[in-house]
Amino acid sequence: MTHHRLPFLPLLASILAAGLTGCVSAPKVSYYTLDMTPSGRGPHDVNVQVRDIQAVQGLNRPQIMIQTAPTEVDYYATADWVADVGELVRRKLAADLGSPVAGRPTVVVSGTLLDFEEVDRGDATAARATLHLVVRRADAAFGPPLVDKVYEVTRTVGTRTPGAVVAVLSECVDAIAAELVADLGQVSLPASAGASTGG
Repeated sequence: MTHHRLPFLPLLASILAAGLTGCVSAPKVSYYTLDMTPSGRGPHDVNVQVRDIQAVQGLNRPQIMIQTAPTEVDYYATADWVADVGELVRRKLAADLGSPVAGRPTVVVSGTLLDFEEVDRGDATAARATLHLVVRRADAAFGPPLVDKVYEVTRTVGTRTPGAVVAVLSECVDAIAAELVADLGQVSLPASAGASTGG
């Protein structure tokens, strides 16, 4: 009787290759946050409490978004925000606007994040941040707003990488904070209104 022996090594290699193919790990995801270094542009005569920044639905996702055309968006498949992007912007604004000082009047900021993404323009790449901010006196939460404005900043990105885009988005928030401080400088606010006791 003739015995046919299976080619063991080639068969084993095929089985291992098939197993490894099914177990290939997903691409490594990198996580990003905004640069929380205070810009030093906070107001000198009023405390600003940043209470809540909500991202619109299209931004309410972990991926860093890319606008590739006026009606088309994409995202970085391996670059995510480390936390809710609205919360990151809130923390960044709070850092830029400074810590409370006892005896100063206090205002409260809330708002909506409308744009926060890379914008591809064919021959150039930019980062865009658009925030609708509403400012009220801390002691008049339901009173008329002191400021109700949409702030938009777009800046060129030198290198088309997630890290470079996030760095420029941080700068965009710095610029919005500076513009908000300038607007607050035009607002008349009684010294006793919502005065902070510090801490």
